[in-house]
Amino acid sequence: MAAIGAYMERDKVDIPISPTAEVHTFGEQPANQQFSRPPVDTNKYWIIHIVLVIILICIFGASMVYDSAPVEDEAVLNVTNISITSEGYSLYTVKCDIIPLENFSYLEMQVIFYDSSGAVIGKSPLAWNINNPVANETIKASGTATTDSSSTRPARADIYIYDSVFSGNDTSEAVYHKTVNISSK
Repeated sequence: MAAIGAYMERDKVDIPISPTAEVHTFGEQPANQQFSRPPVDTNKYWIIHIVLVIILICIFGASMVYDSAPVEDEAVLNVTNISITSEGYSLYTVKCDIIPLENFSYLEMQVIFYDSSGAVIGKSPLAWNINNPVANETIKASGTATTDSSSTRPARADIYIYDSVFSGNDTSEAVYHKTVNISSK
């Protein structure tokens, strides 16, 4: 836009052009030679400015809409029939059916238990794992998870499934996450 603006304004600069100062001729020089610029129609350049501003506004507006649109992760696992059963002494069995929607080289499950106030009362980073699960094949997963104390009962659990070994430190890397409420029976 700056280049177009400079081009539009170039005819407004009054630089005297002298035939003797800048022009070198060989031979005869015509008498009283006049140098001038051709007239420039600046109206067509305003249209270019307006069009460029509209394009920039459209690009900026589209980027704002794109950035604010919620991004939904494409599901890579179908997990159903989740159950968490107490085995006593802070030991819990976690069962579910997992259907991978693509081939994986590895899957593992992490379970984090919370009490009724939301405090973490147990973390099992490797409750279950499997090598080379195949797409569209149902896996009956069953693993064990523990709480830190047998005197506290969990109110809920977060179940994370990862596709790489020992990924439990970063829950944002999980390929699946579900919060399960645990009934106190």
